Amino acid sequence: MLLIIIRPATTWGKRPTEFFTVNLYGLVLAGGKSTRMGFDKSLLNFYGEPQVNWLYHLLQSFCEKVFVSGVQDKVGGGFNFIPDHFDSGGPMNGILSAFRVHPSVAWLVVPVDMPHVDDAVLKFLLSHRDETKPATCFLNPDGNLIEPFPVIVEPKAYAMLLQRFNQNEDSLTGFLKTIPHAHIMAPDSTWFINVNKPEQL
Repeated sequence: MLLIIIRPATTWGKRPTEFFTVNLYGLVLAGGKSTRMGFDKSLLNFYGEPQVNWLYHLLQSFCEKVFVSGVQDKVGGGFNFIPDHFDSGGPMNGILSAFRVHPSVAWLVVPVDMPHVDDAVLKFLLSHRDETKPATCFLNPDGNLIEPFPVIVEPKAYAMLLQRFNQNEDSLTGFLKTIPHAHIMAPDSTWFINVNKPEQL
């Protein structure tokens, strides 16, 4: 006997994000100093255009709105932009600056220097999103290491992030270790490669 399962018509064509109660915005982190690279990493080109452009358009497939964080004079125009509000803090600066502007949404965050984060990676992450936890993140394929990016950070994480930041704790990995979070084991470790030096290109 052949069993055919038909999804209700109301689910046809829906993106993963449309089944959640909290809106999801996308954030491309482009605020690093790029000291080891020798030029701004937002200009890295893996897919025929600057990586900041490529990621911006990728996130638009999953998120209601997409923003770039960093220093606008370095990154350039054409984006919804959130300037870094704090003087230091690396990626935490960008995430907290985004929450400061839009505190009631969840953020899907991807740094500009991760060339293997693509449509399939984000679909996999979003399919495991847990709104009841402050964050949803990956574990490496061995299951023994939290990967800080890409990550989904829910609104309930904002106050906790800010408290740690004000205590000079600006490691996102450290933050994820201390809070309840949803995590999924990634099938491919290359997803988490980040490019910091010219010899990696």
